[in-house]
Amino acid sequence: MGPHLWKQGTTMWEALLGGILGPLVRMVPEVIKYLDRKNERVHELAMVAASLEADKAKYSAQLGIAELQADMQVHTSGVAALQEALKGQFQLTGNKWIDGLNMSVRPVITYAFFSLYAGIKFQMLYEGATLLQIWTETDMGLFSGILGFYFMGRVFDRK
Repeated sequence: MGPHLWKQGTTMWEALLGGILGPLVRMVPEVIKYLDRKNERVHELAMVAASLEADKAKYSAQLGIAELQADMQVHTSGVAALQEALKGQFQLTGNKWIDGLNMSVRPVITYAFFSLYAGIKFQMLYEGATLLQIWTETDMGLFSGILGFYFMGRVFDRK
């Protein structure tokens, strides 16, 4: 293998370098395609994961809405049942004694418990407690609730 096999002006190193670089240069687009496809797959996988998370959030929200609707239906049914029960309590039978007894149950219970409550408070006064010791925050809350009940009841009765 003498110098006569090579073109004029080319050396053996240039030929070897060309022989090695030629296939390498040809492989560069293939490597780039491979890396590009790999990045596409990673991107697709990330998009599928994001889509699954979005679907999961959507179905979770739908489940929450369904639970709220079920709770609302239960509460609505409870209110309807309470309304029916109250209608039944206030229907008159036509018998004066039974109707009078039916109408007196709540007031009698109210007066009985108020008498018991007042008796306990008077007993505390008798034993030497001051009004500030007797009248507690619980008493204020109870008194406010009673006043609100009776006065708001009048407002609703007028309508």
